[in-house]
Amino acid sequence: MRRAPIAALALSLVPGAYGNDGSASTAAGGIQLVREARISMEKERLFISEKKITVEYEFLNETDRDITTEVAFPIPPYEKHAGDNDRPQPVDNFHVWVEGHDLDYQTEIKALLRGVDYSARLRQLGIDVVSFGHFRLGDGSLDFGKLPKQQRKALQQIGLFKENIPQWSVKMTHHWQQTFPARKILHVRHEYTPVLGNMITGLDDLTNPKPEARHLADFTQWCIDPPLRKTLTASTQKQGYGKVTWVDYILTTANTWKTPIKQFELEVETPGAAKHAYLSFCWNGPILSPDPDHFIARATNFVPMRELSVAFFPGD
Repeated sequence: MRRAPIAALALSLVPGAYGNDGSASTAAGGIQLVREARISMEKERLFISEKKITVEYEFLNETDRDITTEVAFPIPPYEKHAGDNDRPQPVDNFHVWVEGHDLDYQTEIKALLRGVDYSARLRQLGIDVVSFGHFRLGDGSLDFGKLPKQQRKALQQIGLFKENIPQWSVKMTHHWQQTFPARKILHVRHEYTPVLGNMITGLDDLTNPKPEARHLADFTQWCIDPPLRKTLTASTQKQGYGKVTWVDYILTTANTWKTPIKQFELEVETPGAAKHAYLSFCWNGPILSPDPDHFIARATNFVPMRELSVAFFPGD
């Protein structure tokens, strides 16, 4: 856990996360991660802020032959909610560089509802999957509204829409073929804008260790210590509500490579504009603070056992 003065954050759309590179194969069901024990992750440097995530890797092919494999960067499913605004999802700003050069990649997109992929059916009807049919607050899905009444009714019966609100989850996986040269270090870098999670909190969230299922966040995932919990509880009592914004990141996909990650570094940056605000995340070890806006955690021979989530709490 760590807390510190930070700037108040702007609320965003829905909870979301991105993940570590994982070795993958293209199978009938889509991109599937597979074990690639011949390639080790020598270094990983992960930078997280509300506006940008950067990940830098050094991979080592430990064999005497080049290895070409499918590499996947999975994004967990995210949903649209009736109260979300119409700001577009930041899904088109993923960039990857290998040895400093831009790399082209492919993206697999699924529209999942109760485990079934309806993306082909939605596209056939002219409904954009990623933007939830060009969803707009107050209007719902614009694509859905253009359909004949009979087609709208059919989609509602399936459960893809509740009235004009999309009900599917978007699952996205970026992937590409990568060659790892024999006995050499390969440098890979990603950069993108995170999809932020947000919610309005009540006292129940802070005092109950297991929030109700209706809530979008489980507060135990941020390892909030008693002093910070006391501060947030007092602020919530005073204002009648509280706010939390968070960034999720999938660490455990790194375990598809040869473990452990020999050198791992996490840097979290606060916006640094306002006073009396806080951040918190779980970490088993010391956390350095070279200045009020940056927090650094390091580990050697690191095997991720859980995912990472960083919470930002605006102050009074």
